Amino acid sequence: MYHVFRLHDKRGHPIRCDPSLGTKIGRFLSGRNKHIQYSPDVEWHTIKHAGVAITAMAVQLCEKRIRREQKAAVKGSSGLHGSAVGKRGHRELRWEDIGKNTVAEAQKILSKFQPLSLHLIQSLATPAPRKSDASTSLPRTTRPPARRWQQRS
Repeated sequence: MYHVFRLHDKRGHPIRCDPSLGTKIGRFLSGRNKHIQYSPDVEWHTIKHAGVAITAMAVQLCEKRIRREQKAAVKGSSGLHGSAVGKRGHRELRWEDIGKNTVAEAQKILSKFQPLSLHLIQSLATPAPRKSDASTSLPRTTRPPARRWQQRS
């Protein structure tokens, strides 16, 4: 950024700029350039702008990590993979096959094998409470869906 906004070179001579430089800088800083920030599709190393490339790299690294966690969680040894044998071989599980502790056990398995995924899901499902000031919290008009299925003690 230092080199973009310089008006004089090392010797004190004025630097001539392209008239569209201000437009280009404005578009880049406001995020209105042709590259989309947080892009999971465009490879981050092909993007020329550093800010956009860093956000794309962060998204792609998180996606790679979550996919790795997903593969580890559904292995047979983790306990999250469900199957049942029927009369003619393999059959699908039904809702009747799920016990009352299934959700709690699945949450334990997810916290062990998919900590990043579980954190992201919980942070999306249970947003921080809105507060009018530092002491009181405002009531919600809708409840977060994650609280409905958790067991009550």
